[in-house]
Amino acid sequence: MQSTPANAFSSNGEAAITRSLDLDEQANRTGVQRREGDVGIDEFYEIDETVAQIQQHQFRRIALQFPDEMLRDSVAVYLALGSRLKAAGYFDCNLFVLADTSYGSCCTDEVAAQHVNADVVIHYGHACLSATTRLPTVYIYGKRRINVSNAVDTFRTSIGQTVPQSITLRTDVSYSHAADEIVKKIRTAFPDTDIFKQDLPRIQQPRQSLVIHNDVSHSDNSNLQADSVSMSETVLFVGPESLALTNLLMTKSTAQVYRYDPVHRQCNLESARTNKLLMRRYAVMQRARDADVFGILVGTLGVASYLHLITEVRKMLTREGKKTYTISVGKLNPAKLANFAEIECFVLIACPENSIVESKDFLRPIVTPFELSIALGAAASWDGRYLLDFDAVLTDCYSHKLSQEGTSIKDDSEKEEGQPEFSLITGKYRQVKRYGQRATVEEAITNGHEGVLVARNNDGTVNRVIESASGDFMRVKWEERRNLVASHLVFNTRYIPEAFIGLQEVYLNQLEDILDSLNSATPAQDWTYIGVGPNDGKKDGQFIPILYRKDIYQLLNFTNVWLSPTPDRPSKGWDAPYWNRVLTIGEFKHKRSGRRLVMMNTHLDDQGVVARRKSAEIIVDRANLLMKTGKYAGVLLTGDFNSEDNEDAYKTIQFAANSPFLDVATEFQVGETRRHGHQNTFTGFDWKPLKRIDYLFVAPKRKWSLEGYAVMETKYEDRIASSDHRPVMADLILN
Repeated sequence: MQSTPANAFSSNGEAAITRSLDLDEQANRTGVQRREGDVGIDEFYEIDETVAQIQQHQFRRIALQFPDEMLRDSVAVYLALGSRLKAAGYFDCNLFVLADTSYGSCCTDEVAAQHVNADVVIHYGHACLSATTRLPTVYIYGKRRINVSNAVDTFRTSIGQTVPQSITLRTDVSYSHAADEIVKKIRTAFPDTDIFKQDLPRIQQPRQSLVIHNDVSHSDNSNLQADSVSMSETVLFVGPESLALTNLLMTKSTAQVYRYDPVHRQCNLESARTNKLLMRRYAVMQRARDADVFGILVGTLGVASYLHLITEVRKMLTREGKKTYTISVGKLNPAKLANFAEIECFVLIACPENSIVESKDFLRPIVTPFELSIALGAAASWDGRYLLDFDAVLTDCYSHKLSQEGTSIKDDSEKEEGQPEFSLITGKYRQVKRYGQRATVEEAITNGHEGVLVARNNDGTVNRVIESASGDFMRVKWEERRNLVASHLVFNTRYIPEAFIGLQEVYLNQLEDILDSLNSATPAQDWTYIGVGPNDGKKDGQFIPILYRKDIYQLLNFTNVWLSPTPDRPSKGWDAPYWNRVLTIGEFKHKRSGRRLVMMNTHLDDQGVVARRKSAEIIVDRANLLMKTGKYAGVLLTGDFNSEDNEDAYKTIQFAANSPFLDVATEFQVGETRRHGHQNTFTGFDWKPLKRIDYLFVAPKRKWSLEGYAVMETKYEDRIASSDHRPVMADLILN
C-alpha cells in the first residue's frame, strides 16, 4: 500500500535524449516527407506562392508551422520569405517559426500561433485539412517526385481486365501537384470511366458553422457532390501507408481501394484489409459498451466544431448514466493515460487523422465519438458506415434523434443501477452502474458533475464526493486486496505480540478494515494505531500509521512531523509537487520489561529529490534528539523511502556522520537460512521495474540483534497483487 515511483508510468526523458538514431532509417521512414537534396528551398517550399498569398490577404503577423521532419529547413525558409517580402516592398510584417505542436502536426496549431498574436498560419508538410475556428491557414504541401506514367500503368495492371464505372483519385498532399496529370493519363487509359479527384485548398478560412466540406471537382469541370468517393466503386490512393489511407479504407469500406507507392513504384489492393480493421474497431466498441466511467480526451483546440462535439459526447454519456471526466492531454502516450486509473474507456476528440488509436500499449480502450455513439445506441445500429468528420458525426446523431421522436423508447430511469447486462467481451453478465441519476442532462452539464472539483468543509477536508468514480475505483480495488493484506498481517503477527506494523498510503477506511481484521484474530482485541491524515492533521489523506497492541505497549508520546520547512503544520516539502509527507513517531514503554523504545514510520516523496534528502535529515535529527535524552534503549525506523541505496536520502540515513541508523538488511550478519524471500521491495502493480526502496533501520546497532529478515510476496495464484510494494519483515531483539 505504497506509492508508485515516478518512473513506473513516466520517465525523465533521458531515454529520448540518449537514444541513438539510424539516419538512413529515419530518411526512409514511411510517410515522412523531407526535401530532397537537389530540390531548392524556393521550389519545394513554394516561396513565391507564399509571398503572393501574404500580400494578397495583407497578413502582418505570420506563423510558420513546420513538422519535425522539416524543421531543419525552417531557418532557410524564414530567411527566404523575409528576403522575398522585402524585395517586394512588403516591410510591415513579422515572421514566427512554430516547432513543437500542441497536438498532431497535421493540424493547424492555433494555440501556439495565438501566443504570438498571429493573424495567419503557413502550414508546411502533411495536413489533415481540418477546418479551423480562429485563424486562416495557408497550406504549403511540398512536392514529392512521382513518375506519373508508371503510376497509371501499374494501376492499370493491378485492376486487370476490369473496367470500373468510376474512379476517384485521392493523393497524399505531397503528390497533389501531380493530380491533374494523373487524371489526364487515367482518362486516356479508361476512356469510358468517370474520373473524380479532390482539389486541395491553398488557403482555408476559419469557420464556426457546421457541415462545410472540401470542394470536389470533376475532371471535365462538371459539378459533383462533395463526397465523390461514395459514388465510386474504385479508388486510387497515391502515397505512402499513412493514417490518411487507413481512414480512407474505413470510411469508404465498400469501395475497392488501390494504393500506388511512388517510392517503390508498386500498386496494391489495400481494401482487402478493411474488414479486419473494422472488426478490431467493433471489438473496441464492445469494450466501450461495458464501461461505466469515461474520460473525454481533448486532442484538439482548433478543429471547427470540436466544442459542439465535446458537449454532445457529454450529453450522450450523461443520458446513459455514465461518469465523465474531461481531460486535455496534448499528444497522447500510455504514460499520461495510465495516471487515470479509474477511467474504463477514453473518447478521443481529435482531427480525423489522429482519432483512431490502436496501440496495445494503452491500458484502456480509446474510441472515437462515432464509435461511442454506436456503443451507447445514440446513433443508428452499425451498418458498416464509419464517420470521422466532426460535422458528420454531429449530423448523424441529430438525425438519429429525429428518427426516434414519437417512438416508444425505454425511459432512462428504468435502467436501474445493478441491472445485469450481457458483455460480449467477457461472455458474462455485468453489473451496470448509474452515475448522476438524480440530475438531468442539462443540470449535469451546467453544474459540472463530470468534473473533479468537490465541496470542502470548514476544516479544509473533502466532505462529499458526488457519485465519485475515483472513489468507486479505490473502493473496488481495496475490496479485492483487503483480505490479502489483512491475512498477511494476521498470519505474521498472531504469535508475536510485541510486533509493530508500519504502513504507508493508508486511507482511514482501509486502516479501520485492517484493525478490524487484526482484532478479530486476537483474543484481547487490543490492536490500535497512532497517525493522522497528512492533509489536515486529522482524517484527510493517506495515513502513515504505526500499529501496536496496547496490552503490550504503553504509548508515552505521539508526534506527527511534516517533512517540510514547517514541520509543525500540514505542508509540502521543498520540491515535492503534490502530497504532504509525514514522519509518525511513537515513544513506547514495553509493559512487561519496562524498557522504552521509539518507533518511527515514514513515506518520502516520490518526485522531489531535494524533499527526500531534507526529509532524511529531519528524520536523523529527530532520532538524535530522542536518543540524547537517554530514556530510550533503541529506535526503529520503517518506511517507503523512494530512494535506492545509491541515492541521497538513503545515504543520509545510512552513512551520514551524524546518523545513528543502520540498514537491517545489510548491516547484520545472519545465515542464509534466516533470510527469506526477495531482495527488491518495489514491484508496481505490473511488477516492472523492480528496485529496493523500502527499508528497516535500527539505532544504535549494539542494542539490537537480528534473528531473521524477509521480503515477502504480494501476488499468488489468483494474480491479484495485494500491494505495489513487498512487505519487509525483521525479527529483532532489543538487547
